[in-house]
Amino acid sequence: MDGENENNELVMKRIINMCLGVVIVFASLLPLSAQERNGFTLGLSSDLFSVPLTEGSNSVRAGSVSVGYGVGKHLHFAVGWENHLLLEPALSGYASKNGLLLEAEYRTESRRYRRGGFGFNVQLVKGGGDFFSVDDYSAGAGMRWYTAGNFFIGSGFRYDNWLPAQPQLQNTTSLNWYWQLGIKISSRKE
Repeated sequence: MDGENENNELVMKRIINMCLGVVIVFASLLPLSAQERNGFTLGLSSDLFSVPLTEGSNSVRAGSVSVGYGVGKHLHFAVGWENHLLLEPALSGYASKNGLLLEAEYRTESRRYRRGGFGFNVQLVKGGGDFFSVDDYSAGAGMRWYTAGNFFIGSGFRYDNWLPAQPQLQNTTSLNWYWQLGIKISSRKE
């Protein structure tokens, strides 16, 4: 069991380092974006479906609510709440886990369509009582296609490590490919 915990810690450190690296890259773009208009966003999203990618991975579906701040047209940061439904075969049903959502996104605009474009995002969700523990977290990276300015459909990969719903069960560690549908409403005037 100790080897598995060390492996989980190593995977978590790699994912967190990747997310921090992307956030640092986004933060380095702040001076470039400072000359453009800023605005607040309200975001809602839900997974349409998810596909477990490794043996032993469970199906995990997420839904989130977030409030964000767009620095210019392209760079967006958000804080919110995300709920995960984990399929637990030992319980013959779903367990619900939730936590604090931190998200960074870089959006591009379509040259052809004025109100469309793509977004590349990374997110980290931390649940549980101890914020700095290595359990109860989720990390993901994905891409979103925006249409009509606000609506999006997205796809990406998410790694989850959640403590079990009942003490006699094992940790739920999963790698999933997901598709999601959502909306981001902005206060910024185009």
